[in-house]
Amino acid sequence: AKFISDFLASEDINQFIENQKIALAALNNAALSRADFTAGLAMALENNQLRIHNDQHSIDVPVRLMRPTEVVEVKFNSQMVQLNTSQTSLGEALNNNHIDPRFNYLYLQVFIQNGSIEKIKLGNRIDHVIERSSAPFEFSAADIEGLLAHHQAKPKTTQTGTNEMITLKDYTQDSARFIAHAGGVIGGRKYTNSLQALNHSYAQGFRLFELDIIATADGHWVAAHDWPQWQKQTQYNGELPPDLETFKALKLWNQYTTMDAEAINQWFAQHPDAILVTDKINQPKQFLAHFDHTDRLMMELFSWTAVEQALQLGIKQVMPTGDLLHQIPGNKIQHLKKLEIQNIAVSRRWINQQAMLLRQLSKAGFHLYAFHVNFDKGKDETHVVCRERNYFYGLYADRWDFDTLPDCNN
Repeated sequence: AKFISDFLASEDINQFIENQKIALAALNNAALSRADFTAGLAMALENNQLRIHNDQHSIDVPVRLMRPTEVVEVKFNSQMVQLNTSQTSLGEALNNNHIDPRFNYLYLQVFIQNGSIEKIKLGNRIDHVIERSSAPFEFSAADIEGLLAHHQAKPKTTQTGTNEMITLKDYTQDSARFIAHAGGVIGGRKYTNSLQALNHSYAQGFRLFELDIIATADGHWVAAHDWPQWQKQTQYNGELPPDLETFKALKLWNQYTTMDAEAINQWFAQHPDAILVTDKINQPKQFLAHFDHTDRLMMELFSWTAVEQALQLGIKQVMPTGDLLHQIPGNKIQHLKKLEIQNIAVSRRWINQQAMLLRQLSKAGFHLYAFHVNFDKGKDETHVVCRERNYFYGLYADRWDFDTLPDCNN
């Protein structure tokens, strides 16, 4: 706890209090006032001013109308006492990644579209919400009483399913949660899938390494994201795809070494605690014949036929890509558990449309690895770790510092 005196080491405390009586009294009064909305609340929007009120209290919020849809959000404690009010975009309002159920807060969200109230929601924003989509936009005392009874009856826990709400420190230092994307960044270059990228990422602390596996013209498996990009990286002017000899002869950006199946096997033999995570390839049987370390293989696969084949082959870490989940009829979680699948690769963009499914899968204990990190402005590794780690067990990272906690205040 911090006291005012902690900030006034060089000043006379008594004189400070004497000089600041009015300000200190106002501070104390503000701290003691309680805008209690257990008696219900109603919404009215007039002259770009939103009033949230009941017979005892009111909250007035100027509405900026800077977007087609914007949201006013009021945060309450578990006794429906107002804590703070904020305005946010529609996207942020639908994004629950920063909601921590351990704090037991309740949220009122007023969705304003083109100057009119579209709908209102009241609840914990995670699994229990009351919604009104037509006038009158209000919640009665009975609504509030029922909501509080449900909310306060829920057990307070720091664990959901088998995915504990992990601390920032524990998450950031766990190498099982970070996959070096395309081998990781080397010299500021992404997508090299190169020997140097693997070595650099290993030295940084990574132990899961994604490589994009594609075939040369003469049928050999090699690590490259795609042939047009490889062509740009090597300045190769011939036909695509190249043959294996050409692939091995050329350097990426004139300095980085390409990896064919032989080189991949050799590297993983030299790093016995490293795990290969494959991308692009959807032929587990063919690849398994060319990779020697099947006990350290995680394959992202893109069809249920490939998933079933991989399971039959005994690949322990089969990882269906997220879009396959939409093809599961009925209960998705039961189906995945029946197949004994634990890992799933999903786009972090799912937060915008599939947040509930992400939460259900995470709560059920599945390890969701987020890709599309660094694809959208500001949505980098730090953003995922700081704001989305309760959705995603791990992520595909271009880079990560396992020794330094990220600054989550920016």
